[in-house]
Amino acid sequence: AGEIRRDLEEVLKAWEEKQRVDPIEEIYALGLSIITAYAVKRGDIKDEDLAGKALKVAKWGIRTIKNPELVAIAVLMLSSLSKYSPNTWASVLNIATNLLVENSNVLGSVGEFVFGLLSEFDKLSDSGKAYAIFAAARVLKALPVPSDEVCLWFSDLLDKARGLRSEALSLFSQVGVLHSLA
Repeated sequence: AGEIRRDLEEVLKAWEEKQRVDPIEEIYALGLSIITAYAVKRGDIKDEDLAGKALKVAKWGIRTIKNPELVAIAVLMLSSLSKYSPNTWASVLNIATNLLVENSNVLGSVGEFVFGLLSEFDKLSDSGKAYAIFAAARVLKALPVPSDEVCLWFSDLLDKARGLRSEALSLFSQVGVLHSLA
């Protein structure tokens, strides 16, 4: 855990100094995040701070994945970190669903994580809620469900978006939901 922590903190420091990370650092960060997630799942790591940092750097690495199936696998592997930083998990799911928007079969496979996050919606910050709304709208569009059910779900997402405290995030989220319907 000590080496993983050191390396994660180095990647975070590089980000703070340069306001970006190099592609190799993004890939390395994703690998560290997946190793951390596996160790958390096995019970070898119980450090909430480390788990949260691992999820934070995973956001950068997941963007580098070009294969849709590998994006879904990365989400699955990182899911054991979700409870340590729900807002960051919402961001990861938003990135993943955006990468998968052209591949509805794979996009639907991450739905359980998105809907799991929606069940914790009230615990998220406004930005986390907005990320969750965007991710859910993308997943809903990909699911083969009757149109009347989809309408109810999209209506619920619009209500959630209208309920955000931040007017800007509320409007942006509503546009995101409506865009998914187009």
